[in-house]
Amino acid sequence: RLWRILPQDGQDAVIKYKFKKRENVNLREDFDGKVDFRELGLIEIVHAGDVLATKIPPTQGTPGKMITGEEIPPKNGQDVSIQRGENTHLANNGMTLLSSVDGYVFLNDERISVGTTYEVSGNVDMNVGNIYFIGPVKVKGDVQKGFTIKTEGDIEIGGGVENATLISEGNITVMQGIRGTKCQIQAKGNVICKFIENANVEAKGNVIVTDAILHSQVIAG
Repeated sequence: RLWRILPQDGQDAVIKYKFKKRENVNLREDFDGKVDFRELGLIEIVHAGDVLATKIPPTQGTPGKMITGEEIPPKNGQDVSIQRGENTHLANNGMTLLSSVDGYVFLNDERISVGTTYEVSGNVDMNVGNIYFIGPVKVKGDVQKGFTIKTEGDIEIGGGVENATLISEGNITVMQGIRGTKCQIQAKGNVICKFIENANVEAKGNVIVTDAILHSQVIAG
């Protein structure tokens, strides 16, 4: 009896990401079932040596056979490369991508990169959420009511801060003012701003204010 054996094509190479590939919102409920919509969880912190992605190599196909006995060639799996970005390096013959520094991991045109400074092009608001980081944070706009920035690096705010919390292991610089009875500003270094009004500010270093301090509690080391 004669029959034909179909070829089995190979599997394409696959990149396995070890982080959230997209900036998905990751809201969490507390014990009472309440959700804090400021806790978006968009920043994924990594450390030097952490694995960011691995590659499963392509496989060879298995040939088939025609009823005449002639071999039917298969299609081999196609190869792909891990797209290496800033502050990363490849190991294991290009099969593993590692972080070279401490920072946060992100995709930029499918290239995997690690940033050491977290930058916000606008305001810290419901689109950005609270920021928890291990390096410098730069915000071009304002920090709006009820939001928190906590980092081991410096904080630079291009606008103002109102009824928000800033906690830094370094310096805090606010180009405009710090305002609001619910405003909590704490720095192990210096705090520099234009004015402080109805706020609580504490610095282990200096507090430098170019205009005025009004109705506030200010502690400087």
